[in-house]
Amino acid sequence: YVTTRGPDGEKRFCPPLEDDDASERTRWARATAKRRRALLKLAAPPPTPSNETFTFETIEVVLPKHQNHMGHTFGGVVMSWMHKAARTCCARHCGCAVDAVRTQGVDGVSFNTGSNVSDHLVFRARATASFDDGGEVKVRAVKRDIATGTEQLINVGYFSFGFFDGRQRFPDVKAPADALARRRMFVARRRLLT
Repeated sequence: YVTTRGPDGEKRFCPPLEDDDASERTRWARATAKRRRALLKLAAPPPTPSNETFTFETIEVVLPKHQNHMGHTFGGVVMSWMHKAARTCCARHCGCAVDAVRTQGVDGVSFNTGSNVSDHLVFRARATASFDDGGEVKVRAVKRDIATGTEQLINVGYFSFGFFDGRQRFPDVKAPADALARRRMFVARRRLLT
């Protein structure tokens, strides 16, 4: 319950609600049932396209500690959530523990729009390509409006993963041409930096 202070600083308490009226209880029960039906409609997962081998979805709520001085979510927080979704997707796709997966690189990250406090961010990770020494996971971050169910794209990024155990393999995923180009650029950058 919420308390307020009076003009002299004393606490004021709200009186308890009395529900003696049967019609009021009926109206309340109908409204509750309507909200439940609406939530069940929103809770239905989106249809998975047939070309996606493995997908993983997670939802995060933006809290005040995640905002910067402009009132928007820190980019590093969004990147951290994207990495968590990508790493979990990779580990589940490979059937190994999350600790067995190591991040080799991040590529193609673009922030389209921002998010604010109390937004619900949905992270959809999908295994997009497999290579000799690991694989690639694409993560899409969208902002979901809970009232209407509409979504707005916030961020897209590609994460390259490898394994600490040399015997572990990324299951076969047919790599599109752009994934192969990203991989060649990643390998070239790694050679330059080492």
